[in-house]
Order: sequence, then structure tokens, then C-alpha cells
Amino acid sequence: MVELGYTQAVDIKLIADSQDNRKGHYGEDNNIYLNDANLNNTKDLATTLGHETSHAIDNQDPSINTNPQNNTSKADNEIYAQNYGDDFNDYVDSPQKTMVMAT
Repeated sequence: MVELGYTQAVDIKLIADSQDNRKGHYGEDNNIYLNDANLNNTKDLATTLGHETSHAIDNQDPSINTNPQNNTSKADNEIYAQNYGDDFNDYVDSPQKTMVMAT
């Protein structure tokens, strides 16, 4: 992400916490946490990583109003993060589909 102009690198940490029902989250410490206890397949992993990466990008962009008082902006950011996660999964999944079609 630094190469794209974002000044702060984000670490990705893999945890396994069966008490936490989230697949992942972007923490206040600027790290992405992926919860292996709730990631059942490659699609879950890719979608969650893409979603949380979107939040990491939003957090570093001062032009985005992420003030909790502004529910519209927060809701829009969440929709965008879901779309980003879905698109990232599609990108990751494309080579697998291409390989299956080629055999």
C-alpha cells in the first residue's frame, strides 16, 4: 500500500479466536486481524482481507469523513468495503477458474 501513496504500512495478523464471531477486523492499532477460526475457505479469506484492506485505506485518507456522528458516510464506507472485498475475491478466484477451464 505504501507504493500506492499510503504512508502507513498495515500488518496482517492471523489469529484463531472461537469466542469472536468476526471473520476479521481492522484494529485501532492499524493492523488487519483475520480470524482463522471463522474463515472456512479461500473465498472467506479473500473477501475478508479485501474488506478490511478497504477500511485500512479509508483510515489513511484524510478527505474521507469517517466521523461516527456521520452515519451516512459510515454506512457508505461499509458498503464500499463489502464491494471491495467481493471484488478482491473475484480477482483471487479468476486464475483458479481459468485453470479449471484449461484442463
